[in-house]
Amino acid sequence: MSFIKIEEGIYYYPFDDKYLRPNLFYIRGEGKSLAVDAGNSRKHRLEFFEEIKKQDLREPDIIVLTHCHWDHTLGLDGFEGRSISTEQSKNRLAEFRNFSWTKDSLKEITKQGFMSKFSYLYMRKVYRNDPIHIPDIGESYKGRKKLDVGGKIVELIQTETPHCEDSTIVWIPDQKIVIIGDGDYPSYKNNVEFYDKERTLSFCKTVESLPFEYYCGSHKRPLNRIDGLKQLELLRKKAE
Repeated sequence: MSFIKIEEGIYYYPFDDKYLRPNLFYIRGEGKSLAVDAGNSRKHRLEFFEEIKKQDLREPDIIVLTHCHWDHTLGLDGFEGRSISTEQSKNRLAEFRNFSWTKDSLKEITKQGFMSKFSYLYMRKVYRNDPIHIPDIGESYKGRKKLDVGGKIVELIQTETPHCEDSTIVWIPDQKIVIIGDGDYPSYKNNVEFYDKERTLSFCKTVESLPFEYYCGSHKRPLNRIDGLKQLELLRKKAE
């Protein structure tokens, strides 16, 4: 896979459903750069960084995590730059470090409801016999946070979503790009898809308040404004 350009200075490394790899986004500023999400493993992140080098771009100075789920965070292992998430995501990963992440323990973690069967099957496929390291997130925030990425302003917006309660939406105002992570996906109750109405409506309202032209999720291609609004309307119907 190779880098795909969305707008000047904004790229993404495409998702791969076979191994539950989400899109990884790259934002270039002057002398500084930022990535959105770290990938599902160190191997995933390093492949992403290799593609960055092929484009003669600098490695990310900062990685922002959209939420705490393993396919977005475990690639942070070994990263030496700044990492930022919501306070909830940081605390959630700290809780995960209390578990022994071995092949055998994954079954027990799933039985206790800390991970879905869906994630369990993919995690077994990605890691096989490799060790799993739960990373520590360096910085956290609440509400909203603006970052100056070499003259490019990037805003982090904490919001609840149907997928989880610890999400960050990444908003790039000068290019009208919103990165929602897994925001428009469901959560799971007893391994059944579930769209919490209140969280879903809150998410839709937050995204619709932004004058976006590109709507970028984690496991699909970026959408234009018209298709992004259609996706939000469909999401509302699922939550009714």
